[in-house]
Amino acid sequence: MHASYSKPRVIIVKPRKAMRAEEAAEFLDIGMSTLYRYARNKIIPGRKIGSDWRFSRLALEKWLNPEVKEENE
Repeated sequence: MHASYSKPRVIIVKPRKAMRAEEAAEFLDIGMSTLYRYARNKIIPGRKIGSDWRFSRLALEKWLNPEVKEENE
């Protein structure tokens, strides 16, 4: 008798690619004024879109820990 094995079900959820300033400040555990100052002075990676800043979680993780790599690197 053969045992019936089913493959585990995998659900892939794509995280939102960009964080708003409030989310980035919380993620980095810094204040909003510090976040904006760092972003304006290019200390942390971020992009200004209109009047709003957007931040990539992966880019911030790499900034915090340069050893962090993407899956395909």
